[in-house]
Amino acid sequence: MFWVIGGALEAFSTQSCMLLWMKTTDRFSIPQNNNYPLGITAIGIVATLLTSVAIDATNKNAPYGILASFLQIISCIVLLCWNQIDDGGKMAAYYIAGTAYLIQPVCFTWATRILSRDGDDAARAVVLYAMNGASSVLFSFWGIVLYPATDAATVSTMNIKFPTSSTSTTEATRI
Repeated sequence: MFWVIGGALEAFSTQSCMLLWMKTTDRFSIPQNNNYPLGITAIGIVATLLTSVAIDATNKNAPYGILASFLQIISCIVLLCWNQIDDGGKMAAYYIAGTAYLIQPVCFTWATRILSRDGDDAARAVVLYAMNGASSVLFSFWGIVLYPATDAATVSTMNIKFPTSSTSTTEATRI
């Protein structure tokens, strides 16, 4: 269940909300629409790699889960002030939201560490598979329900839905 919430934390970045906003403004060219959102994925890759190395070095997961949630809450706060920030601030908030990917190594190494105590590799494999499967099921409808393209003109509507997953992940990590 924890990974379902963690997967929800990533949803805002993976559902192309930045691209939807950029296309509705008509201020960005087609190459900009194609290239700028890729920065979110780049940030996600770097954040995942750095977090994986940090977890291996420190053998601690919770601080990085809290960090991921904290960064998402900052992004939420900025995006909820939609009318008070310029395009640069909006882009920065979307890029900060890309750090949500760092929740992956937090959850999966945590689960692996806990499940490897029993030495039952089959059970560990099934649980990790189920975690990935649950996340995929979530993503199959999450974007349609919470971030539909019809809401792109009122992007602030999409941004209001984002804080719920951030605060849920913070609470689950704290427990």
